[in-house]
Amino acid sequence: MKSGRVLVVDDQIEFAENIAEILQGLGFETDIAASAEAGLEKIRQGGITALITDFKLPDRNGADLIEEIRRLGNRIPALVMSAYTDDGTLDRAQAAGAWMFMPKPVPLSALMEAFESLAQRPAAALLVDDEPALTENLAEALASAGHDVIVSQTATEALSQRRRLETAVVDYRLPDGSGIELARRLRARDPSIRILFISGYIDELRKKLPTELSKAETMEKPISTARIISWVGMAVSRPGPPRSD
Repeated sequence: MKSGRVLVVDDQIEFAENIAEILQGLGFETDIAASAEAGLEKIRQGGITALITDFKLPDRNGADLIEEIRRLGNRIPALVMSAYTDDGTLDRAQAAGAWMFMPKPVPLSALMEAFESLAQRPAAALLVDDEPALTENLAEALASAGHDVIVSQTATEALSQRRRLETAVVDYRLPDGSGIELARRLRARDPSIRILFISGYIDELRKKLPTELSKAETMEKPISTARIISWVGMAVSRPGPPRSD
C-alpha cells in the first residue's frame, strides 16, 4: 500500500466510490464524504494526505473546502472536479489552492498519472522566467547540486504542472501576468513553499509585494547562479510550518 490516504468528496456516492476504487488499484487507501462539512470533519480527524473534491456540493463548494483546510494550516494536495469548465470556475478553484482541476467525466488516465506522480516523485524546485538562457543555466546548475527542477516560462505553465514543490524562483514580470499573483496561487496550494522573486525592476517589485508575501525574499537581476543555488539549498533545509495533515 502506498503511503497515503485520499479523501474523495462528492454527493454522488456511486461516482465517489468509483474514483476511490481506481485509487485503491493504484495502492492508495481511500475515504469518502458526501459534503464539504463531512469532508472537513474527516480531514480534522487526521490521516488524510490528499483530497479530491467536486466543485459543486450540497453545502459549501469545493473551493470553499480547500480554503478552509488551508486556513487551518493543512497543506495536502487538493484536486477539484467539475462539470462546469468555464474560466470562472477554474479561476476560483486555482485561487483557493487547487493543485489540479479536472472536468467531469474525469479522464481516468490523467487522474492515475497525476497520483502516480504525486506518490513516486520527490518535491521539486520551480523556476519561472521567460528568459530561456537564464532558466537553462539555472536548471543545469541546480540539477548538478542535486535538486529536481521544473522550468516554466509563464504563470499558466507553472500552474499546470502537477509536482509537489518545495521552492519557487519567480520572475516579477511574466508574459501572461504578474509573478506576485502566481506566488499567491502557489502559496494557496501549499503555504510552506519558499518563494524567491527575481527582477530587473526590484524597487517596483518590493513596493508591490502584498502583506502575505512581504517576507518572501527578493534578488535583483542580473542574478548570481551561485546565490540562487545557495538560496534553494538553505530554503530546502529550513523547517517549514508544522503539518496538520
